[in-house]
Amino acid sequence: DGSNSGDNLVNISFREEEQSFLLGAAAALLTPEDSIGLIARYPEDNQTILTEAFEAGARYVNPTAVVRSLVLDPEQNDASIQTEQLIDMYNPSILAVIAGNASESAMTAARKAGLRIVSAEAGIKLLSPVAEATEPEETGTDDEVVTTTTLPVPTTTTTQPWSPGASRSTVNQNDPDLYDPATIKVLLQRAEAYLYAYELFLSGDLPADTIYCGVKEGLITVEDYASDIGEDQIASIKNVIDIIAEGDVSIPR
Repeated sequence: DGSNSGDNLVNISFREEEQSFLLGAAAALLTPEDSIGLIARYPEDNQTILTEAFEAGARYVNPTAVVRSLVLDPEQNDASIQTEQLIDMYNPSILAVIAGNASESAMTAARKAGLRIVSAEAGIKLLSPVAEATEPEETGTDDEVVTTTTLPVPTTTTTQPWSPGASRSTVNQNDPDLYDPATIKVLLQRAEAYLYAYELFLSGDLPADTIYCGVKEGLITVEDYASDIGEDQIASIKNVIDIIAEGDVSIPR
């Protein structure tokens, strides 16, 4: 996708403001509190619009929501320090992450703080600590004594106390040391967008310059719901999706 031009080229453009709005709405729906954190890395020319779209989504669900956002430099690949600072300063009840390859570091910091995470990034897996060794206790002998606390190996329905709502739905079940830290994901369906363009071509409906892909086209979706998300919350998220698809809400563009 992009802004290429030429006689035989058609651009595929995602309505990323819809993704940001939906991510903000999902974050607000998954917490009873007002304080919501956002770690984002946007293209420089879209930073303001996409941040405003996220805030609009959160306030659409919760009019009293307060979004504490930190927008990273476009070239930044590590957000751990900034994420820790945002959490320490504002104590958000949930953290939204849409930060490209800086997302893993942001999610790691959020996990350590015990925060739920809503994400716009696919395929991120973090190490799950299944055993914790303590310092050897001093004894009257020369023998070293090490106390080890063994935790249960996570399963597909395990919710770790240090990562509320974590789901293992996208993790290789043969690897018990990795888990998916996100409670839900709001994703751009890039591969499906090319199929959508091909179907438009076959039907004779291919536009001359740009194909716009968004919620209405089913190319921005919510996936990987954690097991502790209630049916009422899922229904509320799906309702927001329908409202966006119908164009019944104003989104900053």
